[in-house]
Amino acid sequence: MLNRKQRLPAGAIPFTTGDKFQYLQRRSAQSASEWNVACALRLQGAAPSAADLHAVMADAAERIPALGYRIGGRGRHRSFEPCPDLDVRDHIEEVRYPRGRAARACLLDAVDRPWPTEQTPWSVQIVSGYAEDEYLVVYRVAHLLQDGMATAMTAQALLSGQRLPVPARQPRTRRDWPGLRDVAAGLSYLPEFFRPAAQWVPDRIRPDRSDGWVQHVCTLDRALFDDITRCTKARTAQISLAVLSGALRAWAPEHWEKSGRRRRGLPVHLTLSLRDLRERHGLGNYVGLIPLTLPCGEPSPFERLQHLMGDADYSRLVRFRRLLTHLHHQPGLIGWTIASILKSCELPRLRVTIVPAESDPAAYGAREVLGVLPREARATAGVLVTPHRSTVTVQVCTRASISTADRLPDLITASLAELHGAVTRRCHDSAPAAPPVPRVSAADTTSVVDRSAS
Repeated sequence: MLNRKQRLPAGAIPFTTGDKFQYLQRRSAQSASEWNVACALRLQGAAPSAADLHAVMADAAERIPALGYRIGGRGRHRSFEPCPDLDVRDHIEEVRYPRGRAARACLLDAVDRPWPTEQTPWSVQIVSGYAEDEYLVVYRVAHLLQDGMATAMTAQALLSGQRLPVPARQPRTRRDWPGLRDVAAGLSYLPEFFRPAAQWVPDRIRPDRSDGWVQHVCTLDRALFDDITRCTKARTAQISLAVLSGALRAWAPEHWEKSGRRRRGLPVHLTLSLRDLRERHGLGNYVGLIPLTLPCGEPSPFERLQHLMGDADYSRLVRFRRLLTHLHHQPGLIGWTIASILKSCELPRLRVTIVPAESDPAAYGAREVLGVLPREARATAGVLVTPHRSTVTVQVCTRASISTADRLPDLITASLAELHGAVTRRCHDSAPAAPPVPRVSAADTTSVVDRSAS
């Protein structure tokens, strides 16, 4: 009875538990724009017109069928339904801002603008006027329609001419069910969800949650991440969290020297994609949360990384992900019940999202690739990490009242350099000594080469 099959219109896709969670969050939000997400390219040159962009995107709805879906149904029978009369021209906007305004401030404002049409809440904006010979191309969408991975996937397909599959509900098989070890992994994480949230800002700063948002961006060298991985086997996500821990410690060292904070660290939520290869259509929310602790009180950069490698152990995350994926696909009232429990129990914590990109910004002729995450009313900050092929971009979005947060990009860069130095020194010291090279005189060189060749 709880899982009674819904009667849906032709082509409709029922909500997953993740979609139901986002629907409940958006419905209770003070402003629906808090739950808009975006991906933007910062480009040089003269901004194109809406007509130019329409010529490029004329077949977008055909190539990316997810763009033609809207929210339909009522009550517990919500779903994604095809929109039969979609016109791409209704979703292209030209937005101008006064000269001298920062590009990132323009982006945050553009994301919160009213939708040109409520049928399908997405748009592509040409943002210009703020600087000479520079503009932004912004793809924004309601989080209820797409998560971060789907947003990045769609933005890339819009620019590259790539085609995405038609959205379809994937059948679940016995192979998708979690095992006992997966359940055990979930139970091991359960207490972390209920740990009291810790203050991440210094005591002297009182963030005002009614303030607007400010974005701080830094670009890191991917080669340093790769060096750390070679020495420690740490993954990019673990290294990113260790770097963020070091930066927050350096931002307010006296805050983390207090014994309680030094011992407990900073509880955060790391977003985890539950999307698999069968679900590359770019529609819906396939996201779970993992509770982790940033060891901001630990003075040693190497120990911070070791802590996170244990806390975010890959095999443990894989098992937990399998359990979350099973819960994510629960149908009917069971899914709504899980979503309601998650919404009521979730604590306001710093959220870290990692969305990998397939190419560097230069591949699109862009100076930067920028992103905007949901900005919850209860939150004071959010972090978006985007690993590219040769760089890693870290974007920290904070309340405007946290005035000294503009130091974070430099501190993040310094934290990566500190961690890289500590790891490579330890790796060099622990490497086995190379065998001694025999001294060979010039007269013996030919005979040595001959013996080694034979």
